[in-house]
Amino acid sequence: MSTTKTTPAQWHDLPFEIWVEICRFAGQSLTELAQFQTVESLQQAGEAWSEVGGRVYPLVKTLRLGLLRPTSDAMLLNFRCSTPNIIHYLDRMVNVEKVFMNDAAIGGDILASMAKFAKLQTLSLEWVTITNAVKDMVFDSVDMQHLRLVDIKWDGHKGGGSVIRACRGIRTLCMTWNDEGKEAGGDWDTWTNASCRSLTVIGKAGTLLSKYERQTLLALLRKLEGLRELHVEGVLPRFTEEDTRERSFPESVDKYVGPIEFLNVHRRLPKLKTVTLTNVGLSSNDVNELTIQIQDVTDLKVNVFGSDKETMCRLLSVMSRLRNLEVNFCDDVNDSDESLKSLADMLDFSPPLRSIYVTGDDLFETTVNHNHFRTLKILCPALEVIGIDDRKWRNARGLWSELLPVTAHLLQ
Repeated sequence: MSTTKTTPAQWHDLPFEIWVEICRFAGQSLTELAQFQTVESLQQAGEAWSEVGGRVYPLVKTLRLGLLRPTSDAMLLNFRCSTPNIIHYLDRMVNVEKVFMNDAAIGGDILASMAKFAKLQTLSLEWVTITNAVKDMVFDSVDMQHLRLVDIKWDGHKGGGSVIRACRGIRTLCMTWNDEGKEAGGDWDTWTNASCRSLTVIGKAGTLLSKYERQTLLALLRKLEGLRELHVEGVLPRFTEEDTRERSFPESVDKYVGPIEFLNVHRRLPKLKTVTLTNVGLSSNDVNELTIQIQDVTDLKVNVFGSDKETMCRLLSVMSRLRNLEVNFCDDVNDSDESLKSLADMLDFSPPLRSIYVTGDDLFETTVNHNHFRTLKILCPALEVIGIDDRKWRNARGLWSELLPVTAHLLQ
């Protein structure tokens, strides 16, 4: 139900029993009930709920503030919050489990009030400006698991690191990174986290340009001692050797998704098994067989051009345990013959592949020459499955048979 067009009188006219029915209709999360695009609508709801003895507040489990605009260049601010009444309303929402705030401006005291939600599991802030951030913040909820801080602007004390450190048991973290400032950055020296399993870093133009910003990001990575998955998106500058003198990734990382340039900065990744390189094509300067830590990787996804044969050869030459390879050709061609020939040229070092999947930015022609399958099998004797676009073939006693869609799906 929309709250933006309802007047305070109308809120007052709704008996508590109707509120209960609205809550049941909205579902367990009550997403629509507690969605406010403006601070006025939240104040109206607070006044109305107070009129019925505050019995609605404990029913709210999901709170949405502000409005996520459909464009990436969203302009602040749609939801501006600066009244003490808001904290009064928030303090009464004792069962909130999820908070989503978009395109908003709030005071640090509002964020500190949300940190007191005893059952909070998810906090997502995007395109949010925070003024007068609270330095020493601790989230009361022992169930706090998911934190998202994207395009946050701090007016005054920069508190991104403070919020991350305050979430003691988080399992997933998604963030853009801004310069923390010397005072806040120093706190990483005494902080560690063993619960976070997945980190997504979203690079933005104009961020991570200073040596200090890059080093504080790497300091955070080192402190996530239980990290298993690292996803890197967007625009990142190149990190220098001076930035990466110490070990950057925790050695627990077993899955990486992102550009090869960021993977190159790390010294030792003994548990890394799955790699998805998001580069469009591979530059020969980005592959150094002597330093890149991918020897134990078993699954690789990569986007290449047909002309990247030499670079792919060098990359695969150090992947002695590679079992599954997915190659997407970025060339503007739909000829499977040409792409399969290029792929065969990339397998000179005969990695022990069991499956190869080939796709293209353009769909390939429907006819596939099985002579290419025999060539790939000679290069990779353990090869059992070949996929091209949405079709798959399996080798049995030297013969390649196309699989029906249902069977092919089971092999994925």
